[in-house]
Amino acid sequence: MPLDAGKTSPLSNKAAIKAARRYLNDGQITWKPHMKQRMEERNISIRDVLAIIDGGRINDEPEYDEEHGNYEYHIIGRDVEGKKRTLIVGIDENEETLELITVY
Repeated sequence: MPLDAGKTSPLSNKAAIKAARRYLNDGQITWKPHMKQRMEERNISIRDVLAIIDGGRINDEPEYDEEHGNYEYHIIGRDVEGKKRTLIVGIDENEETLELITVY
């Protein structure tokens, strides 16, 4: 599928997980209200989110989010208790930010 005007190419899975970790470590993150709500509902802590990003991987192709103009990636990892989780994040290379969208 051809890229739309102004639409960048997605990062490789390896580059995306590296960017996610770098932006997280640099404090360049934003939280969707939906993310906080789902964390409370599913009893997922910030420590769990950090563990998922730190030890996780991305296997699936990213999806382009037209509304926000960035790609969304599914990070598969384990929380602090070892339970397998999926964290959906948006990575904005232009702004160098990691957006935490939801977790399950």
